[in-house]
Amino acid sequence: AIFWPIVEVTASLAMALIVWYGGARALMDGVTFGVLVAFIQYARQFFRPIQGLSEKFNTLQSALASSERIFNVLD
Repeated sequence: AIFWPIVEVTASLAMALIVWYGGARALMDGVTFGVLVAFIQYARQFFRPIQGLSEKFNTLQSALASSERIFNVLD
């Protein structure tokens, strides 16, 4: 149950770091705004499958715990 929040926090921290560092570079004319937006979109696309897998893993863990309780009642 802890895996999904860890992935969410990691993705959020990565986005914050990209916005902070990329924004500073954009203000210093090191990067254009379009490059910054594109990099943010790439990072979101990178984390989307990982977030989906972590959500499925969380659901699987819940289902396994529920099935264990059901099998204990049946025995």
